[in-house]
Amino acid sequence: MDEAYAPLVKAYDSLHYDAGALTPAEAAKLASMGIAAPKGWVTLDPKEPRTQLIDSPKGKIGVVFFPMSKKLGDGPTDDQAQAINRKIKELRSQSVMVIGVSPWGVQAESNYLEKTRPDLDVLLGSGPGVGFSAKPYVSGRLLWMHSYSKGKAIYTLDLLAMPGDRNFKWEMGSNYTTQALILDEKIQPDQEMTELLQNVPDPGDKTAKQ
Repeated sequence: MDEAYAPLVKAYDSLHYDAGALTPAEAAKLASMGIAAPKGWVTLDPKEPRTQLIDSPKGKIGVVFFPMSKKLGDGPTDDQAQAINRKIKELRSQSVMVIGVSPWGVQAESNYLEKTRPDLDVLLGSGPGVGFSAKPYVSGRLLWMHSYSKGKAIYTLDLLAMPGDRNFKWEMGSNYTTQALILDEKIQPDQEMTELLQNVPDPGDKTAKQ
């Protein structure tokens, strides 16, 4: 559905995300159509992690976009894991908080956390597996949240305090809150967004042009 790409980019731009990521295939598709990626978004690399520094009222936030795995659901190679740790260390010296963004899926992310125990404050996961709201991991020092891949729910995470020293631990209701927002009929559509996407084919409509 090539006609969906331009309006979707406009839709993402209208949401004013501070950061976002495209797979190499998505970036190549946009480039072939002469469409610029959403502002501020990076393209994931098949080998190396990408990084970004975001300004916030509390200081700079470091973001590490994990590299793509060889196939969907796979975790990182040893070289990729080492490269991620190097980038985390670099960002740690430049920022007040470091966030990881993963495309690997729940099982691969869980294996990575158990094996590597990275010096991250937050891990935002995506890819195969069940979605869930943020939960403390790595002895409570890291918050891990995984998005629902079918787009039927939004998981929110509000940080009420910035991570402190090495003894800092995330505690629900004390320094963070999280919830799952189900996108059902109770959620009223935004009129401006509805108009922007009115000509975009519904991916669930089997009669739509492929």
